[in-house]
Amino acid sequence: MGYLRKAALWTCLPLTSVLLLVAVGSRTQRYILRHRAEMLLADMQSINLRQTTFHDVEPIMARWQRWGTYDGPCSESHCSFAVHLSELDTPLNRFTLRHSSAFAVATFLGQPPVAIHAYLTVVDGIVWDEGIAFGIETQEWSPDGRRYVDLISGSARTVPKLDMGWGPHWHLHPDYNIYWAANQQNQIQLEFSPFANSNDVHRLMAFNFSCLTRFDPCQDKKEIMPLALAEREYWVSLPDDPTEIESECDDATIEIFGRDSRSIAVAKVLDGHVSSYNPEIGSQGYELTAALQYELKSRTRWSSLGPLKLSMSYPISATLPRPGNLVVLFSKDDNFSEYSLAGCSPLSLTTAHLDSIRRGIAEDTRPSALTE
Repeated sequence: MGYLRKAALWTCLPLTSVLLLVAVGSRTQRYILRHRAEMLLADMQSINLRQTTFHDVEPIMARWQRWGTYDGPCSESHCSFAVHLSELDTPLNRFTLRHSSAFAVATFLGQPPVAIHAYLTVVDGIVWDEGIAFGIETQEWSPDGRRYVDLISGSARTVPKLDMGWGPHWHLHPDYNIYWAANQQNQIQLEFSPFANSNDVHRLMAFNFSCLTRFDPCQDKKEIMPLALAEREYWVSLPDDPTEIESECDDATIEIFGRDSRSIAVAKVLDGHVSSYNPEIGSQGYELTAALQYELKSRTRWSSLGPLKLSMSYPISATLPRPGNLVVLFSKDDNFSEYSLAGCSPLSLTTAHLDSIRRGIAEDTRPSALTE
């Protein structure tokens, strides 16, 4: 028996040593990844959109060239550079995704699948677009015993136009928003315009990369982007502003739509009628047919000047546009379709509204080569 115990000991010792080396090696790799991620975040936070130049970010691109890719030729006139420090879609991660025991072992070793990406875009020598994202997968079990994998993630990215939505008390943050989709509760997103205050963006663009090296995995979006989530919770905690709905299309807001809309046109109302009425929420549906008259702002010529058929929603107290009225339409693109209209469309054409729109148009210094 003594001989057998010694033989077993000598057999297990090399295996134990190998497992220990694997564990130490994997932990070391995670700490290295965390250090790189923190350096990458610092580089992204050093960028001031509309101010940082191509020559300013050349050292950043050189530093991350090992993990970077260029989307086409890179020059001062146009350069798109992306960094992929870690990917979810690797052979090892796909294996752990399919096998719950392998996922459990990876998590126990502090090696759950993670993704860390960043990018920047230079147009006409200036950085106009940037983003960074961090996600980590966790294995969960539903009440009925079924296994599922949840993605805990955070992202911060430029939204060049009017796609970021408004959110609660949006007048406090008209150039950035923090939200998550209803079906992706643990995936927090910070979206900001190129015109957002850089100090706000840098403060909120903060990730908790300690999630990479913790033995107890991060389980909530609050642990991924704590400062962004705290900001969102502050907005929600504020008392309702009774004037917020009325001020949705005030002069300041109209100016923002003038700046951020890709296209703006004046149209003549041909027909309009109420299609639905909901007193419980104080709104009514309105079917509108309008003909484009002339453009106030456009990057390309319209492909069609035919009548537009639009479905709108108005507060019951609102004055509805009538046939013969001139209105302003704001569009995210050049189509002026029902699904591309933004903000205050259709806005009654008045001298005051036109002045606000023209101030916004004058503020829009985006280069024409900046993609949507």
